[in-house]
Amino acid sequence: MHTAMYAQTDTQSKAQMVFSNDFHDASGQLGNLTAHFITEKTWTDMNGEIGAIVRIKVTGMSVSEMSKLKVIGSANASVHDTQFLENEQEWIVPLSKGTNMWLEMSHPTYGKSTRLSLPKLKEKGMYDVTLVNNRTTTIVVHSLPDGADVYLDGNHHGKTPCEISEQRFGKHDLKLMSALRLRR
Repeated sequence: MHTAMYAQTDTQSKAQMVFSNDFHDASGQLGNLTAHFITEKTWTDMNGEIGAIVRIKVTGMSVSEMSKLKVIGSANASVHDTQFLENEQEWIVPLSKGTNMWLEMSHPTYGKSTRLSLPKLKEKGMYDVTLVNNRTTTIVVHSLPDGADVYLDGNHHGKTPCEISEQRFGKHDLKLMSALRLRR
């Protein structure tokens, strides 16, 4: 019989969420669900002026963790009434039209994202960007006795004790397998 112990060690050097370089105007690519959110009410900023919408697609994070994200923006971005669409795994962020604005995302576990400097946003504009969670960790696995085969997410990673580096945060399937030893 094996007794197993595992631990995660934080690798702060890779601990950040990054906006990809794919920010683009998607005004002509409206899907049915997104069109549902395009009304005069969702398009107005805090001053009542018609603004723009940024859709932020999130990758490298579970849906439950995505829902914990908070959108932060420059004062002139007028960030309010953000909505998380669970099925689409994206955030809908109504913003003021204009220039010299930025966005960040914050998470209680993963910290702050890189800052996204926004180009000039047009009235009733629709824009898409992707937020990638690059935070990884090392999973350390020990067993008593040593020598159990370690499988993480179905892939063999050697025998205990072992360290499995560069693993994304989130849920994983960890299995230890050992040959049955009979005692007489």
